Amino acid sequence: MVMLVTAEMLWQILAEFRLNLVMARRYWFNHVSSFVIDVLFFYALVVSVERLGVATGPNLAALLLTYMAFQVIAEISMFFAFNLSDGAKTGVLEHLALARGGLLRQILFRALGDTAYMLFRQVFVLLLLALGLGVGLRATPWLPLGLLPLVLASMGFGLAIGALALYFKEITAFFSILRFLLLPYVLSMLRFEPCMVHLPFAPGVQLLRLGLTGEPLPLDLMGLALLQGLLFLALGFGALAWVYRLVRHKGILGRY
Repeated sequence: MVMLVTAEMLWQILAEFRLNLVMARRYWFNHVSSFVIDVLFFYALVVSVERLGVATGPNLAALLLTYMAFQVIAEISMFFAFNLSDGAKTGVLEHLALARGGLLRQILFRALGDTAYMLFRQVFVLLLLALGLGVGLRATPWLPLGLLPLVLASMGFGLAIGALALYFKEITAFFSILRFLLLPYVLSMLRFEPCMVHLPFAPGVQLLRLGLTGEPLPLDLMGLALLQGLLFLALGFGALAWVYRLVRHKGILGRY
């Protein structure tokens, strides 16, 4: 039974990942445009910091990896919020609530599938920027493990924002505010200091940078980052479950 449930879960997550690929192929112009936006935005960032004499040599590599960490956080959380907002406005959430396991389980499966697709997308953008800028990357064998805490924290953050989308339905402007606040916050970790380890996302951002520069895995930082990621995930899922009960009680799960 356990193996059957696990196989079913993996199959549904894979199906969500394949759905994202199908959507990318169907709406290829929009997805290509988003790639161009990511590349141009980073080049604009590089030009800006070069004026300050920062983005040269190793500092350029650090800037690229920190920007990629920002993209992982922002894109994963944005996917959750937008999917829930669209689902609430189009009646999809009512159908998901009737599916096996209920709405929360279906949202979690969709979140995992979306996360896998967003990581696939960000790897492509990272390689494209690294080749274009001539930045050398040295991926370590422990990189997937080191990326896990940042992904968990991003998923938790996204689930919390998704809880707001579940209640207010349309939060695009609010998410834009969060995105603009998140960018300088993550870029402030460009020069990582030991005192930053307890800040949200900071351990995961540093692990991502170390994992792509050939550094050994710091076990103490890994433990702290994993704890933070699990805490974010638990809080985000708890917020989503609480808001789900609230909207069901008020009868506002759908559009109205």
